Amino acid sequence: MIKLDTTPKKLIVAGVIVAIGVLMLNKYLKSLPKPVNPDLPAEANKDLKLSKGMRGLEVGLLQKELGGLVVDGIFGEKTEKRLVEVKGVKEITLNDLV
Repeated sequence: MIKLDTTPKKLIVAGVIVAIGVLMLNKYLKSLPKPVNPDLPAEANKDLKLSKGMRGLEVGLLQKELGGLVVDGIFGEKTEKRLVEVKGVKEITLNDLV
């Protein structure tokens, strides 16, 4: 019986598995929300009522004004907690910050 060396086959299989993993990771990373830069030249809606679960430029501006937060444009638990600490409310507009 002839014994085949399977080392090249194992390397090919491992390479395919790594390539699939890289493609899946890339797809996942692209699906994550993009951080918002509140310094971008864009007109913010200062009358928009901001609350937990919202995302966008206005939320990033709120986070920047509240201070002590990562400015990512995502209104989550930490943003809500900080808003309650600073203003005593869970929802606010940018106009109400002043």
